[in-house]
Parts: sequence; C-alpha cells; structure tokens
Amino acid sequence: NFEGMGMKIYAVTRCVKRIVKKDDSGGGFAKFHFRGFFLGQKVNSILVNNSSPELRVGEDYFILLELINIRDNTLYCRCLECKALEDIEF
Repeated sequence: NFEGMGMKIYAVTRCVKRIVKKDDSGGGFAKFHFRGFFLGQKVNSILVNNSSPELRVGEDYFILLELINIRDNTLYCRCLECKALEDIEF
C-alpha cells in the first residue's frame, strides 16, 4: 500500500492504446496519454483496468479514476466514470 491508494482522480486525456486480454474474458486495459508529476513522481502514462469496448483509440475523454498504484512512471487505475469529450454538452 502507498499514500495515494484509493485516491479519486479526474483526468482529461487521450486514449492511445487498448490492450485486450487473451483469455477470452473480454477484459483488458486502456492506456492514456499523460505527461507530468503526481504525488511527487514523474508520470508518462495512465493504464486503466477496463473492459469497456466503447473506449476508442485516438478519442479524448473526461474520466474519473481510482488510483491503484504508481509504478514505472505509470498510474495504474480503475475507471469509475468515463465520457468522451465530444459527447459532453453544456
């Protein structure tokens, strides 16, 4: 466990890759672009545990994440809510 585990994070970011599990469970991960620092650690990407087929590579999203871990300059998170920026109306 570390100090940020379970922390809720909002991010506006682009999906750059989908990684599908090979075990036919339908689950997988989505990799999002991020450059900066979080809790004093350099971060280059966000890897989201996600089985949602609606996430599309190249699309920008507003997402609510729950932080699981920070390792190898990557935030590992669980997606709580996600909305494509193009679908947000004011």
